[in-house]
Parts: sequence; C-alpha cells; structure tokens
Amino acid sequence: MRTPYEPTCAGTAKAAGFTLVEVLIAGVLMAVAMLAMAGMFVASYSNVVVAGNSTVGVAAARQILEDVRSLPFDSIESLDGFDTDDPLSLPADDAARDFALRWRETLAGDDGVGWGQDGSPSNAGSYDTAHATGATGRLGVALENDNLARVSVVIRVPGSWRDLEMFTLVARN
Repeated sequence: MRTPYEPTCAGTAKAAGFTLVEVLIAGVLMAVAMLAMAGMFVASYSNVVVAGNSTVGVAAARQILEDVRSLPFDSIESLDGFDTDDPLSLPADDAARDFALRWRETLAGDDGVGWGQDGSPSNAGSYDTAHATGATGRLGVALENDNLARVSVVIRVPGSWRDLEMFTLVARN
C-alpha cells in the first residue's frame, strides 16, 4: 500500500485539465464568434439610424399634410410644384408662401439662414430649427374638382433608403 505522499508513475494517473493546444483552439473559436457578433452590432446600428431617419420623414410628411389643411382652399393650388431646394418654386400666394418658407426652414435646418419673401437668403431665423433633419420636400397639388384637391408630399431624408410619399384629400369648407 502506498502513502499519500508517494509519487506515482507517469503512465498510471490521468492528467487533469486542458492542454495548451486545446486552450488555443477554444480561444480562436471564441474570437471568431465575437467578430461575427461585432459585425451584427454594426449592421443593426446602421439599420436603427435608417429607421430613425424614416420615422422623422414620415412625421414631417404627416405634419405638412395637416398644415396644408389649415390653409385657405384657394391657396392650396399655388403649392403645386413647391420644392424646398428650389427658391424659384415659392408660391406667390402669401398664405402658401409663409407655409412654404416655414417648412423649408424646418426640414432643411439651415441654422436660421433661409429664404426671404423674395426667395433671397435671409437670416431671420424666425422658425424653430432645433429638430432639423437636413431633409428636402416636394409638394404636388391636383384639383379633382372645384371643391376637392389631392395634395401629395414627397420627403427625402438623408440616409433613408427611399423617398417617402404621402397624400391627402382636402375639401373646400
């Protein structure tokens, strides 16, 4: 019988633990898995940014269409062809022009530098640009009859997958 302090022969006891090769293989597999997960985080972050931009565009389009409903019916037709990137597309009607200038500054967010009443650059800064998107918008108006207009808005938000288009019908009161 042997005592607890006697050394054993090398071939009689099984070694416990992992070998260096097994540890290295496990480390490589773990690194590959971590790199794959890191790539998923990058892709998911960019998708979140795009979805956020799309949400901003949808909210802006909805608000524009709601604001159009507050204009006098006879002013709505002058918004046809208005493009926030083109100062020459500003409507001649005063109510529609104020609407167009407000939305141009709100979408573009040019830090208070916008268009004056004549289409020239203005530093009035009278509109809130704190939530500016850098977006652009185009409006189209089609008179269905004397009492009904179809108003469409197309919003392009930087970083978005595609343009966002919405429309509404506006009836004369």
